[in-house]
Amino acid sequence: KASRGQFLAFVDSDDALLPDYLAHLVSDARKYNADLVVAGHTLILNDVHTRISAVTGTCVCSPANEVDECFSRALATGILNTCWGKLFRRDAIQGCCFDETISWGEDTVFVLNCLRAGTVVRFSTWNEYLYYYTPGGLEGTFNIKKTTFLIRYYRELFEFSQRMFSNSECWQRAVDIKVSQEILRIIFALSGQKVTLRQKKQYLDVLFSDKAVNRRFTRGVALDDNPGFLKLLARFHTASVWMAFLAVRDMK
Repeated sequence: KASRGQFLAFVDSDDALLPDYLAHLVSDARKYNADLVVAGHTLILNDVHTRISAVTGTCVCSPANEVDECFSRALATGILNTCWGKLFRRDAIQGCCFDETISWGEDTVFVLNCLRAGTVVRFSTWNEYLYYYTPGGLEGTFNIKKTTFLIRYYRELFEFSQRMFSNSECWQRAVDIKVSQEILRIIFALSGQKVTLRQKKQYLDVLFSDKAVNRRFTRGVALDDNPGFLKLLARFHTASVWMAFLAVRDMK
């Protein structure tokens, strides 16, 4: 709200930018008259640099048309998950604010709220944002409220999908797989956590409390490259089944 510039960019406190990062994104925004430039990034883990830049092209966000595959690939590769790695034209995102009541998925909700009808999006292959990944960070820690935040975030994602891209098979498929991958990561992260069985059950009960999320989860696991036993387990949306799975997994 306090910004005065023509464009806005976000940077996490533990990340870094290469010198030409902003210049390249501003150049793209002006060249393609884009409201939002979505760039790649460089993932840094244990001094290993991995460039993430699988999407390129320019498209308009519109519910009247089949969504461009760029949006689906961007969702699948995770580059729509964060507000960093992007350049926003300030005039195009007036009224968009972060939901300060959730601490999981709030970046994605903000980005989706910026994708209004008519928004021109430039997907760029620049990967000059340096993302330093910390193993065991927010995703790998136990927070009893995390599943509640996740369900609220998914409801926002589903509402956006219905409003903007309801006729796009590729987008809906990407959403299903995204949901399934995130939920599986959260379940797997429970292994080895020093929490009581009661806490695990409460955690999983909330995770599987929404029927729409459950349907997406089951479809996503089936569509993704998962072993057969996981595809079978994904049909069950009860804490007891997944607690039994975690117990067997922890014995290995």
